[in-house]
Amino acid sequence: MNASRIDISVSGILKVALPVCVSPLVTFVLTLTDNVFASRLGMNAMNAVATVGLLYITFSILGVGLAGGAQILIARRNGEGDHRAVAVTLMQAVSLSVLLSIVLFLLLKFITPLFFSSWISSSEISALMTDFTDIRSWGVLFFVPTVVFNAFFVGIARTATVGIAMAIAAVANVLLCYVFVFGALGNEPMGVSGAALATVISEFLALVIVLGAAFSPRIDREYGLRKMLGKFQPHTMLAILRISYPLMFQLMLSLSLWLVFFLLVAQLGEEQLQASHIIRNTYLLALISTMGFSQTTRTYVSTLMAEGRTGEISGVQRRLIVFNLVGILLLTHGLVLYPETIAALFNA
Repeated sequence: MNASRIDISVSGILKVALPVCVSPLVTFVLTLTDNVFASRLGMNAMNAVATVGLLYITFSILGVGLAGGAQILIARRNGEGDHRAVAVTLMQAVSLSVLLSIVLFLLLKFITPLFFSSWISSSEISALMTDFTDIRSWGVLFFVPTVVFNAFFVGIARTATVGIAMAIAAVANVLLCYVFVFGALGNEPMGVSGAALATVISEFLALVIVLGAAFSPRIDREYGLRKMLGKFQPHTMLAILRISYPLMFQLMLSLSLWLVFFLLVAQLGEEQLQASHIIRNTYLLALISTMGFSQTTRTYVSTLMAEGRTGEISGVQRRLIVFNLVGILLLTHGLVLYPETIAALFNA
């Protein structure tokens, strides 16, 4: 196969898709880790962490939508062999991600805590949510730019970097949660604030890794990203937003409905809220495969169109659908075969 043409064989598709699936897997692991460690602090701690986690995801999913639009354009330009346009698109998307992350940070840190007491009937859960949000909100400043850089690597079908960065972040989060939440290695126990700090540090670490990879000499020689630093092209930003905004608001609307549901359940009692969060955590398993293969689909469709291989798109889509179904079955079989074991993770 010509090196400039994307590989549509089974092995080629999986080589692109599997590292991409690591990204939503790590998002799940970060959420799961916070929930599991918080559950050891008590039911109210878990409820607080899980509710803020869903709130965080609801806002930060706007960054995922922005990255999705950027990925489509990056894959298209890369398929055309226009590496300069790839660099321009990425850097304009990064600029948008920085602006978006600042807005989301201000909302999460200063605005949403004002409503916790009216949303949650338990004053203890509300107070714990405030403590967790005070630190957790900083993570969005790192998460949103990271998913945009991930979109670059997925768009050019070099997804190993994404898998490595996200895997390191997941391992770091588990270790740091143990250190900060319970006070290991001589640290003072921080409780839910420790879980928040561990996740923020992990997200920062992921950003550092993808930044280092994106601006490495090898990538810079090929795409010239450094030359585009500090350059703004409003028309390119608008092009990205025209593609991104439907996806951004579709994703946010979907998660907003979830958030409203959990806030309603919170009025019923603490045990009902915990049970709902346990079910939500297990349901997220299905999204790992779905989100990973949906990103892969965007890359393949855009690239094949740019390469003039539109006749091959339907075949690739069929393969991706089958891979996604297999992935969902592998990840969610435990919900049917051993649900008690999974639920036990969240009970101290």
